[in-house]
Amino acid sequence: MKTILLTALAVITAITSQAQIKNAKTETYKVQGNCSMCKTKIEKAATIKKQSLGVWNEDTKLLTLTYNSMKTSGDEVLKRIALVGYDNEKFLAPDNAYANLHGCCQYERTGKITSKPDIVKNPNPVITTIGQTSNEVAQEQGKIATKVEVQTKTSVAIQPLKKVMDNYFALKNALVTDNSKEATTISASLLVALKEVNMSDLKNDVNIVWMSSKDNLIKDAQQITNAKNIDAQRKQLSSLSKSIYALLKVDKQSFPVYYNYCPMYNNGKGANWLSTEASIKNPYFGAQMIGCGKTVETIK
Repeated sequence: MKTILLTALAVITAITSQAQIKNAKTETYKVQGNCSMCKTKIEKAATIKKQSLGVWNEDTKLLTLTYNSMKTSGDEVLKRIALVGYDNEKFLAPDNAYANLHGCCQYERTGKITSKPDIVKNPNPVITTIGQTSNEVAQEQGKIATKVEVQTKTSVAIQPLKKVMDNYFALKNALVTDNSKEATTISASLLVALKEVNMSDLKNDVNIVWMSSKDNLIKDAQQITNAKNIDAQRKQLSSLSKSIYALLKVDKQSFPVYYNYCPMYNNGKGANWLSTEASIKNPYFGAQMIGCGKTVETIK
């Protein structure tokens, strides 16, 4: 009787939650898992209030996902699920996330993505006409291959986190020059850039770090924007720099980035920052001790 009541309550809760999701779209995905503990973790990763709701069936291994199509996507939800350790039809969980699952939750891994890859349609297909020689066909195919290669290189050059990084370095520079007002303006721009990042544009390894860092990045940018003085802004820069460093380790730039350390900041506890300049310009002390610090790593 108790089980029936709990099931009924779960159904009512799910229906109520679905009603709160605007622009609702419902899809079904295969998600690996074994038990009720898996169900709890999968559904928690899939569910965000008023944005997405996931219900996973332990027997069929199917996730029924309802989400606001204007706020998120099936891919974004499946990436979150992979991040907590569960392979699904589009994304494989990181090995360390799978290893951290409880023993009863460690399902048999196939190591494969079961969904079909997206097919890139050729906008200018080669049509072989009667009487056309094989050399002529090969020449046409070569022209198209070159065109596709150029398009691919162009798309790879797009950097989804560029605005985030540009604003971080500008913020750091404002603190180097002791300009609190400018730091406030730039951190507000950083906050906008963070919220504009589309997870579907990120490579899988970058996305994993992004998902674990996003909330802290937004929190730090917001606190720097709202800070009453430059000391508070500098304190938050230390936290912000840790998350930016984690992103830059997987999303390397086309230029060297210097990871610097100031041993004297925060009463000798020290703090790091990142810079595109090889010379030391300390954002924690500014003009007071501009050269204090050293480079501990160069990210290339």
